[in-house]
Amino acid sequence: MLASRSSKMTFKLTRTRGLVLLLLLFLVLAQIGPFASAGSMVQAETELNRTGKIAVNTANIRSGPSTSYAIVDTLSKNHVLTVISSTTGQTITDYGNLWYKVSFIGTGGYARNGYVVAGFVALDPLPAAPDPDFEAALTAEGFPESYKPGLRALHAEYPSWQFKTLKTNLDWNTVIEAENSPGRSLIPSSKNDSWKSTESAAYDWATNTWEPYDGSSWIMCNKSVIAYYMDPRNFLDATRIFQFEALNYQPGVQTQAGVENILANTFMSNTSFNYTDPATGTAQTMLYSEAFIRAAEYSGVNPYHLASRSRIEVGSSGSASVRGTFSTDLKAAYDNLGISYTTITTEYDGYYNFYNIGASNSTEILGNVKNGLIYAKFGSNRTAVQTETDNLQLISWSDRYRSIVGGAKFIGSSYINVGQNTLYLQKFDVDNSDNKLYWHQYMSNIEAPYSESGSMARAYAALNMTSDPMVFILPVYNGMPATACPAPANTGNPNNWLQSLTIDQQSLTPTFDPATTGEYGVIVENSVTSINLAAVPVCSKSTVAGTGTIQLLVGENTVNIVVRAENGDQRTYTLSIVRKAGAVLPTPTPTPTPTPTSGATPTLSPAPTASPTAAPTASPTASPTAAPTATPTPAPALTSQVYSIQQSTVTGLNPVNSQNAVSTVTSNLAVPNCYSLSVYTSSGSPCTSLVGTGCQVRILAGQQLMNQYNVILYGDVSGEGRIDTADLSLIFKHIFTRQKIGENDLNAADADHNGKINTADLSLIYKHVMKRLVIRQS
Repeated sequence: MLASRSSKMTFKLTRTRGLVLLLLLFLVLAQIGPFASAGSMVQAETELNRTGKIAVNTANIRSGPSTSYAIVDTLSKNHVLTVISSTTGQTITDYGNLWYKVSFIGTGGYARNGYVVAGFVALDPLPAAPDPDFEAALTAEGFPESYKPGLRALHAEYPSWQFKTLKTNLDWNTVIEAENSPGRSLIPSSKNDSWKSTESAAYDWATNTWEPYDGSSWIMCNKSVIAYYMDPRNFLDATRIFQFEALNYQPGVQTQAGVENILANTFMSNTSFNYTDPATGTAQTMLYSEAFIRAAEYSGVNPYHLASRSRIEVGSSGSASVRGTFSTDLKAAYDNLGISYTTITTEYDGYYNFYNIGASNSTEILGNVKNGLIYAKFGSNRTAVQTETDNLQLISWSDRYRSIVGGAKFIGSSYINVGQNTLYLQKFDVDNSDNKLYWHQYMSNIEAPYSESGSMARAYAALNMTSDPMVFILPVYNGMPATACPAPANTGNPNNWLQSLTIDQQSLTPTFDPATTGEYGVIVENSVTSINLAAVPVCSKSTVAGTGTIQLLVGENTVNIVVRAENGDQRTYTLSIVRKAGAVLPTPTPTPTPTPTSGATPTLSPAPTASPTAAPTASPTASPTAAPTATPTPAPALTSQVYSIQQSTVTGLNPVNSQNAVSTVTSNLAVPNCYSLSVYTSSGSPCTSLVGTGCQVRILAGQQLMNQYNVILYGDVSGEGRIDTADLSLIFKHIFTRQKIGENDLNAADADHNGKINTADLSLIYKHVMKRLVIRQS
């Protein structure tokens, strides 16, 4: 009774503890009471599904509706957002406690989600009633339906903007494949690994390294990234639409003040330089912003585009392409890398290339810069011969003015004035007006149009010019997906390869190859009961399961080593470890013990003496009859519809999945009526498990042996009824160490049935053990 009460009390306490733990877990997950995060609160969210822009100079986007949450990203004024919902959060002075949950393309180019103070966002106007004229214009231009929602929103806010189509007549998938050509579409190596290409020309799985195509840090992106940046529907907002702006110079729209806005926070901002006037030969001084206006006038190219292009190409601080001190920069680069040198060329000092024209890919130190300066000195023909084209481009670019203005002429004549008159088309050569596609692309950076469009939009916004009439040209492709192609998620590194796989001091067969998942094999002695398995992944961000100490059973042990990449992709390597069987000792035949007769041992009486009997009278002897000659009875024969029986041998047994068990074998054999059959091992004891080489099939009449057949299981040299490493060991010793095996076993070792025992048989048995084939048994 006491025990029963104690048991009930224990049950109640256990149940109570369980309820308490469940309650604590609920409080932690719900962040209620003492488990609430600082500044956090549980509030309902009101669905909005509106578009908008950042309305302040900078706004922190956080992971929750409070300043206690981590900053997801920091966005600048006019950055476009999708406002998913509103919720109550932390009160911010002058802005209240209303927060928006938003989605956006972050500063790193990735799709992100987060929360922002509602007062930091200007919601776009709700869609107005359809504009019949605008709808008719969209239809006349041939815009697909999937383009129209974004264009309608832009038209509602900027009714003076015009949208034109470029009907490429190109198949979407064909275009993506073409832009995926090695070196054609690049991203910086700092991008998330999920954005990088893993094709053979781009990536080495065995080393987890990407092939650089421009300098040391620009590598190929994957096709999902290409599709995202090529799909115009992803950029139908007030900022990114400018990658589709027609880049012709419009004097009434683009001004020097706008150029200064683009050059802000760079070495060119409100800064002048000295140059020699090409017309008069006199020394002059000019602001960089004025030089870009002069370039626009000379080339017919939008000066905002020129300034933005230069800023991207040479950087905010200026590169060796625009300092005019190439030898000094080259010497510094060698010194920083610890590379010795004897002489440094000064041939390209005093030359400038503000757009990096002709700066083709090079693995040489500052090789790209040098290639661009060769163009600056000699022009497209790379020789001292001065051509008409050189004259038009003001070659040589021996000062900053000639480079900025002459380079603009190159951009205008080579791109904008021959059909590639948008940022998008300069990156993606899908205009076939010159009967050439894909090759004539100004930049390999796939994000260049996206980045430059931001600079253009900021320049227009700073001057309150975004409402002015503008023309945008958007390409349309055949066979596009129904909806816009999304940016790839930041899932991380895809590498799920092993660098090495080792088992103590054992050698794998075949030799380990990271590109091959197996099956790998190793054979150990019977005395080995466990092994230590070690595996090192190629990528340190991957995890490996299935290694460590592995306990071994006799026979085959299959081990799966699973490599999980950072992005979740899995790859399984398979290993077969075969532990040899122990030696089989013959079962001794017991000596029978005589059974004593019950009762007392009888005492033998002396034999009685026979009484003499008179000798009988002899009768006449009959003539003997000749004994007949006996005809031998034939031994009963064994028959089978499954196995092959020849003379005194049985073959054709199937060792796969224990189909050679004694019950299966006997059921497939037949003997004449009145006889029975039994199977015995080579040691003479009844077979109770698997029938193998050396076993005997006996035909009995009662207990009398009438006939006997020997079993041959090809490959089963050890006679265990299975084909395993014990057989490999025996045949190996027979071939290489002259350690002979018995005649019956010798027949079983002839796995290819050609009458010879050699390495071909060894190979067949090995492949059978590794489950690559099944040895033919008849």
